[in-house]
Amino acid sequence: MTRVLLVRCASHERAGTLLGRNDAVGLSRQGIIEATAVALRLAQEGVTCIQSSPQRRAHEMAALAAARTGLDIVTVPALDDMDFGRWSGTPLIELERNDQWCAWMRDRESRPSPGGESFSEVQKRIMKHLTDTFLRCPGETVAMITHAEPMRMAILEQRSLPLGAYAQITIAPASLFEIGDETRMPYFAAVA
Repeated sequence: MTRVLLVRCASHERAGTLLGRNDAVGLSRQGIIEATAVALRLAQEGVTCIQSSPQRRAHEMAALAAARTGLDIVTVPALDDMDFGRWSGTPLIELERNDQWCAWMRDRESRPSPGGESFSEVQKRIMKHLTDTFLRCPGETVAMITHAEPMRMAILEQRSLPLGAYAQITIAPASLFEIGDETRMPYFAAVA
């Protein structure tokens, strides 16, 4: 059975900021503690492959797992954070006062952010990568270090929920979710 362990990136240096694709941000001290615990868990799970988003914070987390497991890191663009376009790097408190942001938050399912992606685009890219991984990596346990939005989109798809149910899915930093392909019908399970 192929297993995929989707891992949200640990806490970063710019809490309260919509990062998106901001490669200049690394893990915070708390994030390093979280990532170290996840690295131990991944080693215990018998991970055979470590894939990472191209973002620095994800790579820092993947490096801790690679050091623990002796595996190389494979950078996968499909695991990248959502492209929030011109909003990337903006403090959330500023965005909450932005009329365009508020309008987008009410209809974010199909509308891209200005200069960025829509939720449906993120969902298509993560689901294609997951499907490809199940086909290319039979019998392996693959850790995918990614971000909250790609994970939410995958979970919504897996649970047959509409993109509008986004707010129902809470993913804390350094959370881990397992997807398996038992009986060729993938399933999700939260892993503590």
